[in-house]
Amino acid sequence: MIFNNKKFAKDLKSIRQDLGVGLRGIKGLDVSHSTISRLENGKLPDIITYAKICKWMEQPLETYFK
Repeated sequence: MIFNNKKFAKDLKSIRQDLGVGLRGIKGLDVSHSTISRLENGKLPDIITYAKICKWMEQPLETYFK
């Protein structure tokens, strides 16, 4: 199983920008703005952060796995 971090990063940034939300403006996510920035730049998330962000993006967890 392979994690598609490029698609995850692209979708995270796209959804955030479509909502007009800055890095510091994601309310209720409990993920730091620096972590969001790193993820949008292609870094791999830990599983808990990944689950929180998928929930926020309304994406099933399996979306970014091949």
